[in-house]
Amino acid sequence: MELNRHSWGDGDARVLLIHGISGSGATWWEIAAGIPNATVVAPDLRGHGESPRAGEYSAAGFAEDLGSGWDLAIGHSLGGLNAVWAAAHDPGFTKRLILLDPVLDLDDFDGVTRANVDEATNPPSAQQIARENPHWHPEHARLKALAARQADPHAVERTMHDNAPWAHSPLADALTVPTLVFAGPMCSPAVGAGNPHVETRTVPGTGHSLHRDRPELVLESI
Repeated sequence: MELNRHSWGDGDARVLLIHGISGSGATWWEIAAGIPNATVVAPDLRGHGESPRAGEYSAAGFAEDLGSGWDLAIGHSLGGLNAVWAAAHDPGFTKRLILLDPVLDLDDFDGVTRANVDEATNPPSAQQIARENPHWHPEHARLKALAARQADPHAVERTMHDNAPWAHSPLADALTVPTLVFAGPMCSPAVGAGNPHVETRTVPGTGHSLHRDRPELVLESI
């Protein structure tokens, strides 16, 4: 599927940024702008942003849309699952992975599904997001609100059900490229613990969106 893509820079390194559910490629603006000497691409996933809708929303389908041959792929939340799926099934997908609180497993599938569908059906305003996250740059609140309005509620619901049961952490054991996992509230620090290619870090005091909470830490890891 041909996705709508946001691009920054024209360097030799090819960097892919993969957003989470009810997000869009535009939400990566701060990270993308801070990566030097690279061509950075952040697509709108199927059913999100300005990309077309699809008949199914499995991690395999999302991964197929992303292409291959990247020097670095960074995935947040659902984007982390899609990146892990792609890297585990295609050795040429990327040379390196950074995963920001990837959602590989879910204990409360029904609760998370309801919350995600509600966000796409009744998207919060930028003002509401800013009040809940006063330390974020205002542009993060604006673009997160816009992405939630653009997300197709049906696509969001299908994404949850097409990837159930959410028990995908074994994919991390199959990774063969250097992988840095920032574990947060949605990801166990034990993910990939038996894989020598995987390093896991935790950042106390941050939430699910490390690239908005502490963008400098993400950029330093690159």
